[in-house]
Amino acid sequence: EHDNMREGLPYNMDFYIWQKRLQNVRIISDLLCYGPMPAPDDPVEQHLTISFSGRVWFTEYVFGQRGDNGRKLSRKINCYIGKAKTARMLSYIADYFESNPFPEYMTDVGSWEMKANWIDGTKRELSGSMHGDISVGTTDLTELIRDMIPIEGIDVL
Repeated sequence: EHDNMREGLPYNMDFYIWQKRLQNVRIISDLLCYGPMPAPDDPVEQHLTISFSGRVWFTEYVFGQRGDNGRKLSRKINCYIGKAKTARMLSYIADYFESNPFPEYMTDVGSWEMKANWIDGTKRELSGSMHGDISVGTTDLTELIRDMIPIEGIDVL
């Protein structure tokens, strides 16, 4: 308050400061699970890198044909979504890491691995099963990532 005037956010508006704690995060998702063999065009692995600079890199591999010696590159997308969006995602991901989660492991679903690089040089890794419920408070990280990144078919976490 100054000069008999008040400035700031209205009392009923959410306010969250996105802190720059993470430099980037890389998520590798293995989509293979117990069950029938995937079709040659079925996605079986996705790599997603989110950088504080606002850049996003996405790579997807499909099962491929027998005799292809493994997974076949299907899509490679590189885009800029802006620093505000990446700051928001990275802040939630940092909160998830700092909550010291114990992700559950299941044997009949795919798995994910997340590698985070903090701005102070610290590196941390987490991994778990692709069964959902990766959240910070009421925010589902998978849904947040899908909503913020304009790439069709992202299936991480």
